[in-house]
Amino acid sequence: MPDAIVSELAAPRVRLTQLAKRAGCAAKQPPGYLFALLGRLPAPSDPNVLVGSATADDAAVYRLDAERALVLTTDFFTPVVDDPYDFGRVAAANALSDVYAMGGRPLTALNLVGFPDHLLPPEVLGDILRGGADVAREAGIDLIGGHTIKSDEPIYGLAVTGIVHPDRIVTNAGGRAGDVLILTKPIGLGIVTTAAKQGRDHLGAIGHAIALMTTLNRAAGDAMTSLGSAVHAATDITGFGLLGHLRNIARASKIGAVVSLASVPVIPAAWAYVREGIAPGGTHANRHFLLGVAGEAALSPPAAVAGEPAVSPAAAVAGEPAVSPAAAVAGEPAVSPAAAVAGEPAVSPAAAVAGEPAVSPAAAVAGEPAVSPAAAVAGEPVVSPAAAVAGTRAWVDMGPADEPAQLVLCDAQTSGGLLIAVDPAHADRLIAALAERGVSGHPIGRLDAGVAAGHITVVA
Repeated sequence: MPDAIVSELAAPRVRLTQLAKRAGCAAKQPPGYLFALLGRLPAPSDPNVLVGSATADDAAVYRLDAERALVLTTDFFTPVVDDPYDFGRVAAANALSDVYAMGGRPLTALNLVGFPDHLLPPEVLGDILRGGADVAREAGIDLIGGHTIKSDEPIYGLAVTGIVHPDRIVTNAGGRAGDVLILTKPIGLGIVTTAAKQGRDHLGAIGHAIALMTTLNRAAGDAMTSLGSAVHAATDITGFGLLGHLRNIARASKIGAVVSLASVPVIPAAWAYVREGIAPGGTHANRHFLLGVAGEAALSPPAAVAGEPAVSPAAAVAGEPAVSPAAAVAGEPAVSPAAAVAGEPAVSPAAAVAGEPAVSPAAAVAGEPAVSPAAAVAGEPVVSPAAAVAGTRAWVDMGPADEPAQLVLCDAQTSGGLLIAVDPAHADRLIAALAERGVSGHPIGRLDAGVAAGHITVVA
């Protein structure tokens, strides 16, 4: 047998996910933590900034002239899958999705790389970059440069530049009462990838998840833009989960929403795994934020069990997380204090407010949080540590959804589908346009003036 083949067979298989404490879009800062920080930033003063951070949209848009506007976005994260080539493909598809969600088309992109060259050979990075390049080519663009840093975990993503007509931008702020909500991919990706990361994917669902995550939203975006002004709002479903991103549409559009639990497409294995206690830390953080749980970033004990154990480099190569003797008895990986928050960073008392803001003593009497002018820009009040005591705002009435169903609806997706708000008279046209392009369109609910603005009601 040739030496090269013997060497390859003898080499241990590297599992990229075992080098990451948290994976994919579940590694995002939780929504309450992030929104409070964005609230402190000054509003853009340039009139050519057509979409900034104020509405938590998928990308920024900058007008060049009457016919052209740039769509600007970046996405990067730690491995959500083990294979380097697949990691590159997933990360690239995820980054490009923001442009499609805004009604644009990508022009070019740059690689963003963090790589632990002390742990992994350069061939691994080569495979990651090759995966990204192949998906970029599928999208009809080139990767024309980038930037690398040394890091303790593999990190990969893209900075993408796209283009759109200034009058045909699809934002998350244009939703209208009665709009039908159409979802183009099933949810549950975060749960399935976490099961695979933990070696608990006994239903073998990771292959289906990878196929979904590497499918560009290009065809869905084309179908959406073919309907012109009949489409009022859109977003892509990533780290904040289905309900988290819908909440952003509802809040930006100043309207409420109703979601039918039975109508939401879910990867079948995700139902099995979530009932086994498997879900990423980002999913728990999303649920806590939407339910108004104070200190949402400090996750409950079940989140620690379902999250991502801290692993040593040796464990990553062997493909199994390192466990302490006590953990081995319990049947769960031992986690460090940081890992105990199940894939979310440990937070300071101030950060623990994470969701909706703490009110000052005076505000507590009035029943409303005090909001600074800067916070008003991002639509989220700046908070004080007292929030954990004063309580937070619930954004979702979960109705018939039990806790596992709530976690599925809040599951942190990576490279999920588009969620499109379309005039009800044109919903069938959109579903047909999606089908013509090989994309499934699932009506899952509606925007509803009978529900408080920015809030969601889940029904059977």
